[in-house]
Amino acid sequence: MLTLYAVAYGTSNSSDANYVLRRQIGTDITQLNYPAAQTSANIGGFGNEEWTAWHRSSNTAIACTRLLEVDTDPPGQSDISFFGIDSNSNAASLCMPLDDGRFVIASGTYVYIQRPDDEEYTSRLFLSNSASGGAHNVVAIAKVGSTAKIMFSTRGNAGYDARVLTVGLDAPPSGTVDMLTLPSYGSAVEDELSYGMNWYSGLIPSVLGAFEYCVFRNADRGSDGLLDLAIGCATSPPYTDGTESKMSGYLLLVDEDTGNFTRICSATVGGTMSGGSLMAQSLDYSPIFTTDDMIFGAAGLDPDDFSSEAKSCGLQFSFTVPPVSAFWTNLRGTQEII
Repeated sequence: MLTLYAVAYGTSNSSDANYVLRRQIGTDITQLNYPAAQTSANIGGFGNEEWTAWHRSSNTAIACTRLLEVDTDPPGQSDISFFGIDSNSNAASLCMPLDDGRFVIASGTYVYIQRPDDEEYTSRLFLSNSASGGAHNVVAIAKVGSTAKIMFSTRGNAGYDARVLTVGLDAPPSGTVDMLTLPSYGSAVEDELSYGMNWYSGLIPSVLGAFEYCVFRNADRGSDGLLDLAIGCATSPPYTDGTESKMSGYLLLVDEDTGNFTRICSATVGGTMSGGSLMAQSLDYSPIFTTDDMIFGAAGLDPDDFSSEAKSCGLQFSFTVPPVSAFWTNLRGTQEII
């Protein structure tokens, strides 16, 4: 069973304490956890119950820190763990958790499968010709049976081209793959800069197969590598609705004025294909709760003493059945019968 949590990182104004707030989507309870290492100034990513992952804003490196149930004294007793190797490339990165504790990592022109606390990578796959026809950045990773399908896309400012790579999950990927040999998809849809939509968004449910779940992000990058990262996930296989292939899940809504994560939304993305080209796409979303709801709903946290990192918000996967809260934590509408 796949259970999803929204997570938000912040710090205490009066002490050195660091916090990660976790709220299971579909509930109104926020858990208070403590990162083993400080993760300030990073952009949120996808983690699991044990690890929270963050993207650096200026390169492809993905940082990760273990979550603790109690605070450390002094805080930050362990170093940040890095997936793969630290990179100075102004490209994109994305990670997708697996149910055995590993992560599928696409970082710049490399693909890895490894655990956050691995001291080094066993092997990695290199994508050659990734800049042909425009720089291709990772935009989606989906789990399809015993494989992962990874979509790379151009930004759309110099042409529309998306490529899909398939790697097996049974062994670490290795060797070299020519990007130009991968299946290619285009679009008749103009790039939409509004939140949650890129020119390739409707391709994801159409070309990544009958995935179990999928994580996705935007491909936009500035010349200095900085970006406002929009991330989301689909938590069930794609389905057909009229002429569209659709996927449903959740998005982190970014405020267009501030660039801050403010709302967690349910969302459905759809696309209509003709041959290998996207002809139309749609996005429907509805806010569920806000990061302020998480802050004010966290037991043991003083909201007046808490400063949230504006962009350090992410989504976290759990592959176990969540525990049922004790009945006395939600007595509304109950009646005792003697």
